[in-house]
Amino acid sequence: MNQTKVEYETVQIGGALLVRGILKELRVANAIDSALSAQPEINATYGHLLQTIVVNRLSLDPQPLYRIGEWSAQHGIAHLFGIEAAWLDDDRLGAALEAIADHQVEIWVAILKRARQRFKLPFDELHGDTTSIYFEGDFDTAQPEAPEQKSGPERIPHLCLGYNKDGQRDKKQMVLSLLNVGRVPVWYRPWDGNQSDDGVCWSDLKELRKQVLVPENSLLIGDRKTCQSEIIPTESQAQSSLFLLAR
Repeated sequence: MNQTKVEYETVQIGGALLVRGILKELRVANAIDSALSAQPEINATYGHLLQTIVVNRLSLDPQPLYRIGEWSAQHGIAHLFGIEAAWLDDDRLGAALEAIADHQVEIWVAILKRARQRFKLPFDELHGDTTSIYFEGDFDTAQPEAPEQKSGPERIPHLCLGYNKDGQRDKKQMVLSLLNVGRVPVWYRPWDGNQSDDGVCWSDLKELRKQVLVPENSLLIGDRKTCQSEIIPTESQAQSSLFLLAR
């Protein structure tokens, strides 16, 4: 009786299988591909490829773009998503990230609406805050355009010095604002590195209300910057019945 020799290879996929299920439920690849007019000349879409970056960033082993392909092969991620690791080179992934940069809101809103429908997210209590993200490495000595003169997309931040919440005062940075429902982020926006917290949560709330239905009687929880007397009267009139809680 002939016996067939079988070889096995064990890979550690971590939480990738769970993340893949969530990405599928949220239809992330579809949201990305629906917003883009161009796709790579391979048997996979940008939405399909970018899921590997999401999985990597949610792992305990984040990698630079040029190592995503190697990391995906080592951990079985390419096989898990039905793609080839060779397709995940940094040029192609970089092109994918550039392609979605101008469609941030469109893609996010599609995912958000799906999440609200699928997981019944309540929007009657929102938490707002900001954080700073600093960058290290060599920078071009040429000064980029000032924020008020920049001609690029509005949501592309200007990296510069500002108040850093990690104490890295000498690092160029960007500011990221978030509105959360519980622990789920429902709105975000990147800001210039020297952006203060003044009025940021209100701006995010107005943008969120343009995209999804937020209950009139809502509770916005934020820090004392949210409850500034100069901002509240004007914004309260525009936001109907909105209650504030400072922490």
